[in-house]
Amino acid sequence: MASYFRISLISFFTIFDSALVALGMIFFGKRSFNLLSKRWAKHIVNNSRMNLEIIGKENLDPNESYIYISNHTSMFDIPILIYGLGDDIRMIYKQELEKIPVFGYALKKSPFIPIVREDPRKAMQSIQTAVEEINAGSSIVIFPEGTRSANGELGDFKRGAFMLASKAERPIVPITLVDAWKVYHKPTKNIIPTKVKVIIGKPIENKGKHDRIAENKLMKSVHEVIKNNLEQEK
Repeated sequence: MASYFRISLISFFTIFDSALVALGMIFFGKRSFNLLSKRWAKHIVNNSRMNLEIIGKENLDPNESYIYISNHTSMFDIPILIYGLGDDIRMIYKQELEKIPVFGYALKKSPFIPIVREDPRKAMQSIQTAVEEINAGSSIVIFPEGTRSANGELGDFKRGAFMLASKAERPIVPITLVDAWKVYHKPTKNIIPTKVKVIIGKPIENKGKHDRIAENKLMKSVHEVIKNNLEQEK
C-alpha cells in the first residue's frame, strides 16, 4: 500500500510540475525552466525513498558548461541528475516522449532537445541545437547507451554523443549512476528503499583535432571510467 501511495505521489507531482513548467515557459520563457525543473526533480527524489549520495561535485566549476555522459538504468535517472548536479542542464530525449499527456507537452515547451534517431538529418539538427545550447552557457546530459539497462550493467555506447562533444569542444564529465535501477521494481510495481550514488568524474578536456578515430578513443575512455566505477561499487 505504501508503494502505491508513493507512486501516486510521484505521478501527481510529475503531472502538476509538468503543467507548471509548461505555463512557466509560456509566460516567462527559459529563465523559469531551471527553477521549476529542479522543483519537480526534488519532489520525485524525495518521494521515491532513495538515499541519494553525490560524490565528486568538487570536480565541477560552476562557471563552466559541460557535456555530462551518464549510464542509463532507470526512469529516475533524469530527476536524479537534475536534482543532484545542480547545473543548468539540458537533455536530449526521444521525440516520441512528447506523446505522453501533460509531461510530453512540458517536454515540448521546455529547452530540452528532442531527437529522432531514425532520421539522420533530424538527428544532426538536434546535435547542432545542443551545441548552440552549450555555447549559450548550458550543460548537456547524454545517455550514450540509447536505452535503459534493466539490471544496471553498462551497455555499448553510440557515437552520436561524441560527435556532439567534438563539435562543442566542452569538457566531458563521466557520470556513474549506481543502483538507480533498484528504486522501482517493475514486476511488483514497488518503490524500494535504495541508496543511490551519483559519481561525478573529473572533466576530460575535449579540444583540438577531432575525427572518427579521436571520437572513438574518447568514447572508449569515458566508457572505461564508468565501467570501472560500477565494478568498484559492486
